[in-house]
Amino acid sequence: MFFAFLLSVVLSLGAKTPLQSTQSVPTISAQLHKDHIFQTALPLNQSSNLSCRSFVSQTLPESYHSVSEALAIPCTRDEGYEIILLDSEHTEYLKIDQNSSIIIRNAYTTPTIWQIDTMNGEIIQLITGNLTLINFEFRFIFLSNDSVPSFCPNKQLVFAGNEDNVRKLLFYLSP
Repeated sequence: MFFAFLLSVVLSLGAKTPLQSTQSVPTISAQLHKDHIFQTALPLNQSSNLSCRSFVSQTLPESYHSVSEALAIPCTRDEGYEIILLDSEHTEYLKIDQNSSIIIRNAYTTPTIWQIDTMNGEIIQLITGNLTLINFEFRFIFLSNDSVPSFCPNKQLVFAGNEDNVRKLLFYLSP
């Protein structure tokens, strides 16, 4: 009888506890990997011999908070920028308009999930420059603005080009 009572208590308490969290929790090994990256790097967010290397994290205070912050620092090296994302998820709308080579990658073998939290047509807009993205997954999100739900981004994940040129092309193509 006591065993049946104990089993019912455990099952009722377990039913109220979610089995899976919807938010990523950093593991000890992930934190050790981040610590290793910071220890083996040159002074954090400083230029190396190969490129202007920057670390971006929205959770660690000793790194840049966004990719656009890292790109705002002038880079005079021919190799351009190397930006390393340290978080498993990254939220940012990124507009790139500079004539340089930019490599954005994550620090892990599992892809970083990149998303936006605003009503934009794309997650990344590349106007000028050479952009390489390594090991990312892009996430669509559902936003509700004045009870009108919509998906974001609502056009494309990455837009490469100039919006004015696209408008001119559409004008010439219209009957």
